[in-house]
Amino acid sequence: MALENFKPEDRTIRRYNEQIRTAVKSAIPDAIIAGNLDTAMPHLVSLVFPGTNGEEILRELASKGFAVDSGSACTAMNLQPSHVLAAMGLPTYGNIRIAIHSESSEAEISSLINALLNAVQSQRQR
Repeated sequence: MALENFKPEDRTIRRYNEQIRTAVKSAIPDAIIAGNLDTAMPHLVSLVFPGTNGEEILRELASKGFAVDSGSACTAMNLQPSHVLAAMGLPTYGNIRIAIHSESSEAEISSLINALLNAVQSQRQR
């Protein structure tokens, strides 16, 4: 019974994850998406934006009401660069991690995407 309740939610979260990935790659071709959606946790999106400061992007998104993190989930409580991203051969600078919650709405995801793209563009213009 519990599995039946989670399936629609999982599909929605996966769709939101795909929306974020598609929008980012379309607008920022050099963005790096850590992991493949088929093998990654569907509620997490880890992105690297070369030439940016991930912490600045976090602050800009926070000022718009979005709570995102940097690094990998394995280093969430650690201020050191992500050993997980480094082991994957990815940059450990200019990255953010988005957790998609089951309560997230389509409008919130669209707003997050717009705020994220604007934050990266703003970073790159400095």
